[in-house]
Amino acid sequence: MQQHPDITQLLHVVTEFLRTEIMPNVEGARSFHVRVAANALDIVRREVEQLKAFPAEERERLRTIPGLVGVDDAPDTDELYDRLCDALADGRLDENETVLMDFLWELSLHQLAVDQPNYSGYAEGLQTWRAIRGD
Repeated sequence: MQQHPDITQLLHVVTEFLRTEIMPNVEGARSFHVRVAANALDIVRREVEQLKAFPAEERERLRTIPGLVGVDDAPDTDELYDRLCDALADGRLDENETVLMDFLWELSLHQLAVDQPNYSGYAEGLQTWRAIRGD
């Protein structure tokens, strides 16, 4: 059986090609567009890497938040988010609820890890979160 590179490897190769072969050979707006394309592919690669487990974890974490009526019958994650918003809006859920705050921290850090892993605020957020959790 022939082994094929996985999607993250393919995205990495294309990104490096854009950065090393194309970007040095174009100027002006084309250089900018190549940089944007390479950065977009980096985001897609990180999202693919992290999304392997995160959706199931996200859904299960949402299910642990108190005050969401009927979480067991929610058909999908979007419905759970709708119920979370409703619970916050009508006061059934306190925005300072520990389980909710933990979930929001983890969700935000996950999104930053995908979108902006080199952002200084991401590193600070990780440190703060670890301090809060006592890691």
